[in-house]
Amino acid sequence: MENASKGLTSFHLHIIAMAAMLCDHLWGTFFMHVELLGYIGRLAFPIFAYLLTEGFFHTRDRKRYLQRMALFALISEIPFNLMMGRSLFYPLHQNVLLGFTLGILMMNALEKHRRRKNLILRFCLMGLTILGFFLLGILTFTDYYGYGLLMICLFYFIHDTHALSGWRRWLAMGLQLLGMYWINCEMMQGLVLEFELFGILLSFHKQGLALLALIPIWLYNGSQGPYNRGIRQLYYWFYPVHMLILGGALVLYYL
Repeated sequence: MENASKGLTSFHLHIIAMAAMLCDHLWGTFFMHVELLGYIGRLAFPIFAYLLTEGFFHTRDRKRYLQRMALFALISEIPFNLMMGRSLFYPLHQNVLLGFTLGILMMNALEKHRRRKNLILRFCLMGLTILGFFLLGILTFTDYYGYGLLMICLFYFIHDTHALSGWRRWLAMGLQLLGMYWINCEMMQGLVLEFELFGILLSFHKQGLALLALIPIWLYNGSQGPYNRGIRQLYYWFYPVHMLILGGALVLYYL
């Protein structure tokens, strides 16, 4: 690749997302008074959602990709329950890998519909698929609920911005920005942050900080970076292992 030496690789994006996720989980468990950790944590999901779509388009075996994600969603459930509810069973919130499993299923369905020749039928079925998975994300209580699936959908339709140039690249980036703003600031909203600038009191939704995740995504150069079996295992095992440590520590702390 011409610009492979410039920008960020997939490896870099994974490390940034994992570090942001760790900050978010530390904030949600032992350091709730350190709001900065929660702010940094807003970067994690969008980067992981983008990487999920990258994996979907570049994997050699989508069926195996889905099976691996579903397996680790199952493995992560008890560590997630311990961290979130200090219990082996916590039905009110499910781990993020369940949402990613649904995301792969959604993208598989969208791929089939995109091949349909009837344009009206194609768009109707794709719209119903997105709506159905959005509702499924809410009903299954997966992390980020249906909104996370909308973010995956956004990056599914607008991906590989690094491969574009000129006005096409700027248009794709602008659409990603608008989509992220609508999902995170208009649909999700959440905690409002207030700050003063030049004597004017301004407010901003905390979830809107997720838009900053677009910076490393836009710096992505399309290359994989360092990759081997050990690194791939790190990508998958980091999630359940760090939650198991935090969840176990919480249980011991509250005994």
